[in-house]
Amino acid sequence: GMHVEGNKLLDGNGNEFVFRGVNVPHEWFIEKTESSIRDIADLGANSVRIVLSGGTYRAKTPIEELEQIIAWCEETGLVAVLELHDFTGKDDPNMILSTAVNYWTDIKDFLNAHKDYIIVNIANEWIGSMETGKPLGRYLCHCY
Repeated sequence: GMHVEGNKLLDGNGNEFVFRGVNVPHEWFIEKTESSIRDIADLGANSVRIVLSGGTYRAKTPIEELEQIIAWCEETGLVAVLELHDFTGKDDPNMILSTAVNYWTDIKDFLNAHKDYIIVNIANEWIGSMETGKPLGRYLCHCY
């Protein structure tokens, strides 16, 4: 599967992998996901970031949809970066523990079965306020 050696991301065959892709807002435009994935692949991309939902604000993306998305990605040769959009701009780590961890652990067997085509973004942009009084917020503010 995808893995890191030193400072390089490698694909399942041990080749260096450099992302070339765009986002597919699946959670908001489910009916356009397949055509978007196929169009992105046709344009020469090697990856696609897929917006999913853990069920906090919108219906949880069911495993059946995810299975179909990954089938399209495998068919077109795209690595899928899966992300839960529930956490964008949030600061509460308990949300990650209660929602993201459960979502990813519930489908861990599926993720492992397709690890050559999947990278997991555990919780998208989850420290939104970047308050400097919080330990990670302080770190992120220094990084930007």
